[in-house]
Amino acid sequence: MGPGGVPRRTMPLRPTLAGLEVMASQYDATVLVDGGSYVRASAWLPAGKVWRESGGHCISVGAHDELTERHYADLISRMSLGVCDCEDPDCEICELG
Repeated sequence: MGPGGVPRRTMPLRPTLAGLEVMASQYDATVLVDGGSYVRASAWLPAGKVWRESGGHCISVGAHDELTERHYADLISRMSLGVCDCEDPDCEICELG
């Protein structure tokens, strides 16, 4: 892990579900993909950590019918900003952790 909770990578990640899963694994995050007429890919961090980009335990992208490379690239880019500690004393996710 590099400075600021950002992992060190040597090669750029492809904007695909596989690339998203590689990025998530560097943060111990879990990727969930929900299907149907509206498709959503989400990356969830474990208790104690939040995404620096949003301040939340989960960040996601969604689209009607299917996710494209543009959607995966957006989520990977936001994930690449790193993680930080969850400082919310009333966080339900950390309490359940």
